[in-house]
Amino acid sequence: DSINGKSSKDFRTFSDERLFAPLAGDTFVSVHFSFPSEKKKERVDSTVSGFGAVFTDVDKARTTSLTYYDEDGCVLAREYADAFTDGLSFVGVSFQDDIVDRVDIQVGERTLDDNDHGDVVAMDDFIYSEPVPKMVHSKQEW
Repeated sequence: DSINGKSSKDFRTFSDERLFAPLAGDTFVSVHFSFPSEKKKERVDSTVSGFGAVFTDVDKARTTSLTYYDEDGCVLAREYADAFTDGLSFVGVSFQDDIVDRVDIQVGERTLDDNDHGDVVAMDDFIYSEPVPKMVHSKQEW
């Protein structure tokens, strides 16, 4: 309600008070994975074997998607959320190995602060496998 009061009635939740969405006209979110470091305030870049997201109020097909990338930036998969007006949609992919470096999320057509025309979608929950630190290869191993 604090961003756009007319939107809140459209969103059903899987986890109360955990809805989130990009703002300021950008419907794109990029998720990177990391593993806590033994050193304070540092992180170790990581990969996962799977990632999924719960979306709410996907009104139009092919407006909300997850695109999975490996460490080289190659697309591993792209999956679209099923349209389910006033309901919840889940998209997720699980791979056999920890090969997912990044997931790009396309969240509808419009943002919560600009929902006059187009599909406005919010994200409810993410689920992903335990992040695994990326392997560091020394020149001797090549």
